[in-house]
Amino acid sequence: LTGNNGNVLLGGAGTQGDIAMRNAEGLQTLHLDGGNGNINAGGAGSNGDIRLMNADGGVTAHLDGGTGNLHLGGSGTQGDIVLKNTEALQTIHLDGGNGNINMGGNGSNGDIRLMNAAGDVTIHIDAETGDILLNGVSLKALISKMA
Repeated sequence: LTGNNGNVLLGGAGTQGDIAMRNAEGLQTLHLDGGNGNINAGGAGSNGDIRLMNADGGVTAHLDGGTGNLHLGGSGTQGDIVLKNTEALQTIHLDGGNGNINMGGNGSNGDIRLMNAAGDVTIHIDAETGDILLNGVSLKALISKMA
């Protein structure tokens, strides 16, 4: 514990620097694992929720250990999820503010495939061709035949 800069340093010199917190019964409910870089929350009768708050104290992200749900947004925020490719370019955007899903762009087509319980693709929206395939049958081809 260094008073000059307000830092707490644990580990080094052959030790891991773990922090373990226990409940009133002495059971560990929070573990900061300095050796592996893991944070374990919950267990021993506790759910292990993680909440992120904005500067005003409003919860904007909540990982619920009891239900396994992730809640994003609220407290003045939208709760978007952005996925990026290996070049750090956005390829998927779940827009919590407008309820939109944007897929593709930046070199990706953004296809959607729905599968049955056996893992077979039953519906394929092909963003490159603009076609929809139902069980492998092209709707574009069916419409062309009918025209």
